[in-house]
Amino acid sequence: MSNNKLVTREEIEGAASAIENMFYKNKIIILYHNVKTSIKNLINWFPIIWKDRNYDEYYIYTLLHHKLKNMERFFNSDKLLSDGKKISKEVKIARTLCERIINNDYLSNALIPYYKIYGELDDKFMWTKYNEETGFYEIVFTNNEEQRKLFRRCSKHSDYMKKQDIDYLHHYIIKKSAGWWD
Repeated sequence: MSNNKLVTREEIEGAASAIENMFYKNKIIILYHNVKTSIKNLINWFPIIWKDRNYDEYYIYTLLHHKLKNMERFFNSDKLLSDGKKISKEVKIARTLCERIINNDYLSNALIPYYKIYGELDDKFMWTKYNEETGFYEIVFTNNEEQRKLFRRCSKHSDYMKKQDIDYLHHYIIKKSAGWWD
């Protein structure tokens, strides 16, 4: 015994019409949400883009920092299908590295050994003198050779720390970012 029932042409056309209506309603809803999200993105990104310049790596990290901050906020949401809290923590690490690179506070940290021996930098440490031949200012040290060597060593260490953060950020994004989706 089978419960085969013949379906009429009208029933098929009615079902097809209902499916087509659902498809168009979903398309309109998706379009509405896409436009709404895009407008929010324009408002969110406008101040960042307005301040963007093409002559310094600072602006690259500012753009990346803003993107990571938005992603961190998104993945902290409770409305996700994926493990958003875990992803949010990973994104936060990358954002924090970006923040450190943007703040560029490496020299003050690298100068700690200098401060312990010589105290804070003062006006007698160095001053600049304009060189009319080159058109540049020159750094003139008014202290002893040991002080200058330690300052240079601290400056090199500052550059090393910044490079280390940049390398770590790039490798971290390469390693983790493929999993940053919902």
